[in-house]
Parts: sequence; C-alpha cells; structure tokens
Amino acid sequence: AIVYARGVRMARKRGVSDDKREEPTREAWIETARHYLLAVSYFSHYATENFVRGLTFGRIYKRFEGCDPALVREITQEHMPQWVEGYKLPEKLVRSLFQDVFGLFD
Repeated sequence: AIVYARGVRMARKRGVSDDKREEPTREAWIETARHYLLAVSYFSHYATENFVRGLTFGRIYKRFEGCDPALVREITQEHMPQWVEGYKLPEKLVRSLFQDVFGLFD
C-alpha cells in the first residue's frame, strides 16, 4: 500500500495522473506487484487460516483492477517469473496468484 501511494503522489508530480484517477506510476505498479507477491508468499507459508489468503487476494484484485491490462501482462509474464526465480518462491504459489487474481484480467 505504501509503494502504491508513493507512486500515486509521484504520478501527480510528473503530471501523469490527476486527483480523480489516482493512478500510480508504471514503476510503482511493478513494485506494488512485487510486494504483493512477497506478501502472498509469506501468508501462504505462515497463515493458518484460509480467509487470510482470500482477503489478501481480494485486496490485490481491488488494487490492480485499475491497472492497464498490457502492464498486468508484462508483470505476470516478465517480472513475476524473474522474482519467483530470484526469491526461490514455490511455483504453486505463483500459479494460484496468477489464476485467482491476475487471471481475472486476461
């Protein structure tokens, strides 16, 4: 949420977004996705209750429903695979994130 909010402020400063849309910068969208991927990994590993996962996925979906579909594809097809490999995250986790959240945008 912090990265996203910073991105919105930066977009306003750059004149890329107005007060009504509150869209973050492209870089902030990508960084927000990375943070959410790490959060989902953490919750999947440590949370014992399924509703936490549902809540997290719901928040991610709500945040990204305003993201340009082309950027969502870039994030899911280019950036996420690199992060998964770099952080050595379980592929099962990422598949569920793709299907439950980002798959809704395809």
